[in-house]
Amino acid sequence: MNPDGPVFTDWRTAGDGSVSCRTQVPAGPNCVEGHFPGAPIIPGAVLLGWVWAAARGHGWNIRPAAVSTRFLHPVLPGDRLTFCFRIRGDNLSVNLLREGRRTAVYHLPLV
Repeated sequence: MNPDGPVFTDWRTAGDGSVSCRTQVPAGPNCVEGHFPGAPIIPGAVLLGWVWAAARGHGWNIRPAAVSTRFLHPVLPGDRLTFCFRIRGDNLSVNLLREGRRTAVYHLPLV
């Protein structure tokens, strides 16, 4: 992880046009301080920022907003995450996976 955010690696494009990448959550990121003591989780706002960063890093022109966001399971320090992107109409649909299990779903407006 660099000072500006996570490093996204293993970019892949599947036959169906979906795109994925991976990142490693640091073991003790500053963003978990106070969120929650003794059982830290990565805040949803931080995860959304990482999704925006990965999408922009791939070249998608997205608005800094979310049409919808759904958090299904917590993301913990040290987790390895996979971001799966697919364009659906005027939105970029994103599934965030941890160990193959969907942890969050986002729909971001494309510009």
